[in-house]
Amino acid sequence: MRKYLLGLALLVAVPFAAHATPVNYDLTLTNISGNVSGGTGSFTINNAPSTSLNSVSTYLQSDGSLSALSFSIDGANFSLANGSGALAQFTSGALTDITYFGYNATFTISLAANGLEYQFYNSANGDNSVGSVTASLGSGTAVTPEPSSVLLLGTGMMAFAVVGSRRLFA
Repeated sequence: MRKYLLGLALLVAVPFAAHATPVNYDLTLTNISGNVSGGTGSFTINNAPSTSLNSVSTYLQSDGSLSALSFSIDGANFSLANGSGALAQFTSGALTDITYFGYNATFTISLAANGLEYQFYNSANGDNSVGSVTASLGSGTAVTPEPSSVLLLGTGMMAFAVVGSRRLFA
């Protein structure tokens, strides 16, 4: 029994390294008004957002934690390379904000904060679109548990072992 407890104690005591696993999201731009039907895209963050209650996870273009962002609308392609100040923000693990302003030849687009909306304008022909942005986990993306979750599991297992050992020796 002591070997079992020692094994559990080592499991809890060994520090877990946080493995940054890229997480991909697919974007859908749905037209609400304008003459362009919408578009699609994706973005990648370096690791999964925290799902703890009221936790805020922010991923920035400037520090590389938002590692990719690209989408297509009305035949124009946009990415981090032709945009500025991009960020993605999650609250309690849910996407609440994407900020991006991009310019590509005569096309401009902005993804606005709060409400996940976009605006698109083509100055060459007047094509425009205003609509909503939705994001979903990309196919093949597996969210791995955070090290704190594994630590919590190990602590709980150790508590059960201690309670069980007291019953055996009582």
